[in-house]
Amino acid sequence: MIAPLSDTPPDLEDIRAALEAGGFWTGIAKLSEEDPGALLRSLMVQLGSPYVPDGCTPEDPIIRTAPSRRKTAAPFDRPEAIGWHGDFASHDNRPKISLVHVARADPGDPNAGAWRLASSNAVLEQMAGTEDGRRARAVLEHEALPFSYSDTQPPRWFKVIAEIEDGNRGIRFFAPSIARGFHHLGQDMHASVAEALGQLERAADAVQVVVPTRPGSLLVIDNWRALHDRTPQTAIRKNGRQALLGFVSAGA
Repeated sequence: MIAPLSDTPPDLEDIRAALEAGGFWTGIAKLSEEDPGALLRSLMVQLGSPYVPDGCTPEDPIIRTAPSRRKTAAPFDRPEAIGWHGDFASHDNRPKISLVHVARADPGDPNAGAWRLASSNAVLEQMAGTEDGRRARAVLEHEALPFSYSDTQPPRWFKVIAEIEDGNRGIRFFAPSIARGFHHLGQDMHASVAEALGQLERAADAVQVVVPTRPGSLLVIDNWRALHDRTPQTAIRKNGRQALLGFVSAGA
């Protein structure tokens, strides 16, 4: 059964409780025809301090996706799946919360452009259940790795699994950024690191929740407490799937 689009604004307490419990919240809400980004901007202010990405303004700190086959396109615009990640993983002061509001459905398969979501706690518990997973956790908790946004960006060093503000463990992850970090250093990724990253991805696969998207689909996710991915999408720029992306740098 397809849920009806809601005219009622998402409940902030429900969102905060879901972020605390599992790292993500999903729902459905209409976009305003006059101002499609209005709901997203409102939620960003209520959840904390809006983060202004490069190319955006404080008045409109929203990225609008545009599917493309260009090799230089942003990961969220490319046709292939993005891969497990938390947004802005290579940044020192990355946004704590990301929001995604789907404005236009994928014109292809109804399941194209679905969200894959994995609670960090569930991922870490899954890893703790096997000897290989425990060994991987030890590597990712104790060894800082190089993260680069691009091949030309000097790496910043972070631990993939780190303690967050409430004493729990959170995850900072995007495999291509780590691979680019090693590339920038002129090094091959250490075999133990590659195996540990693979263990983390397999753990996320094992605990994932898949949420198909359609116009009005809304996601709020804590970039420490959960990982997310977008499945392959149809790369038609003019009428392909479009989502509005917003970010919050600190919780309210």
